[in-house]
Amino acid sequence: VLLVQATIKNVTNIILNNPMLFAGEIILRLKNIKHRYSEHIESLYSQAYEWCELCGASVFVPLSSWLSTIPPMIITVLPCTDGAFKIAPTTFNQHVFCTTRHNEIAMYHIPSKKLVKKFTGMIILK
Repeated sequence: VLLVQATIKNVTNIILNNPMLFAGEIILRLKNIKHRYSEHIESLYSQAYEWCELCGASVFVPLSSWLSTIPPMIITVLPCTDGAFKIAPTTFNQHVFCTTRHNEIAMYHIPSKKLVKKFTGMIILK
C-alpha cells in the first residue's frame, strides 16, 4: 500500500493529465528495483504490464534500457531482528516506530538504518 501511495504521490501531475499513463509509471518506477523485492512487487509489476498489453488504447510501456530515468528509491529494508507487527513513520519520515514480538517499541533512523532506541516495559491505561 505504501509503495503504491508513494508512486501516486510522485506522479500525480502526470496521471491527472492522462490516467492511461498510470500503469506505465508503475512499471517505470518498479523495474529498477524489481530484482531486490521480487516477492513483494512482482504481482503489481505483472498486473501493470498486463493492463498495458490488454488496453485498447496505445500506452507507452517503459521497458527499454535506453530510458535512463531512475526514480529515487521509495522503499528500504531495516534490520528489525525482532520482527515488526505495526509500523508508523514520523512526520518527516526520518524515523520509524515498530512494535516487536517482545511487546517493545523500536525506533529506527531510516537513512542510516540504525536502531535508535527500544522502549520496553508495560504501561497500564485506565
